[in-house]
Amino acid sequence: MGLLKDAIDELNQLKLDSCTTESIQAVLSKFGAIPAPIRDIHKGSLIYRASNLGIDEEINNVRRLSYCPAEKNKTFQRASTPKQTMFYGVVGNILENSHPINCEMLAMQESCSLFRDSPIVDGIYRVVVSKWRVLDTISLLTLMNPDTTNKSRRLNEMVQGLLAYIKKNADKFSEEDAIAFQKFMCNQFTRSVNNDNLYKISALFTLEIIKRIDGVIWQSSVAVDEKLNDTLCVAIKPETVDTCMECEEYSLYTFVVKNGKISSYSREIFKLTTNSTHSKKKKRIIKSIKRGKGIITKRRIRKRYRRKNERH
Repeated sequence: MGLLKDAIDELNQLKLDSCTTESIQAVLSKFGAIPAPIRDIHKGSLIYRASNLGIDEEINNVRRLSYCPAEKNKTFQRASTPKQTMFYGVVGNILENSHPINCEMLAMQESCSLFRDSPIVDGIYRVVVSKWRVLDTISLLTLMNPDTTNKSRRLNEMVQGLLAYIKKNADKFSEEDAIAFQKFMCNQFTRSVNNDNLYKISALFTLEIIKRIDGVIWQSSVAVDEKLNDTLCVAIKPETVDTCMECEEYSLYTFVVKNGKISSYSREIFKLTTNSTHSKKKKRIIKSIKRGKGIITKRRIRKRYRRKNERH
């Protein structure tokens, strides 16, 4: 058994509710060479971020659309600790342009209880999805389960690339260790939890990784539609967001839930402008350019948007 698998066994034996962060970090320090390729998000690429919005809440600045302020980050999340906030988002297929509505849909599925809870409580829900342009290359550590089923063609190519990377670096880690690491860590990032302490391993792992790189990219576990399979989740450190990304616009969705189902919705898109390429504070909302309503289900939001565009 290799060193990585030994460390993974140690992590599996920890009681995350009661163990200290120091005990987890001590085991993570035994990993040595990390068997994960680096994937670059190049200049011009788009990253989408979704978050819940209060019923009367206004968006007065771009900071509201960006990462959670450090002082408000009180719990462990997939890639962040109470002391280290992160920008969570979704990126489309890096090798070819993904449809933006696919990215918006997955961003909402990843971040919003409306698309995860069952049953859904009747009421009005507001969700904001912001679109961020990459201004300079962002490098992310790739985590994927080589045994992923129902893969899209592009995800299958990424899995094959991962396996090729492992074989190429056989002098640094064994194939058995590398695959065990990818499966274990991918599970830490994608599993559903009802206790934030269960994210301690993935969060503390990311805390160590961002000392050397911009963040982490991993496959989503909540994509309910196969057309979203090419869309990946990212967690990016704040320093990179502030210097290498710029928010261009955001979509404001309002959903009405009746009898446990989404009965209607509206969508407004707000363009943003600024006097400085890197200045976030000078941005302001300048125009609402689209609005739509209709009786829909979760799966029909994307279809309705596509049909609407085809008419123009």
